[in-house]
Amino acid sequence: MPSNGSAIEVKSGDSRTTPASDARKNANPFDPAQPWLELQAEMLERNPVMEKYMILAADREPKLFGIGGPRPKISG
Repeated sequence: MPSNGSAIEVKSGDSRTTPASDARKNANPFDPAQPWLELQAEMLERNPVMEKYMILAADREPKLFGIGGPRPKISG
């Protein structure tokens, strides 16, 4: 997880960035309008708790992604 904890870091072999790639770096991979399946799979392996919160932030049901349990309460 990045040091500021606000977004998922995406590493690439190419150091050049474009506005589209910068937007993708900060996008929620569970957004139904622009799903990012590779990052979803990586998150499941690395940090399933963060994955669940990002699914909820995208207003999706964790059960759709094979994650059980009740929805956690998010304050704020």
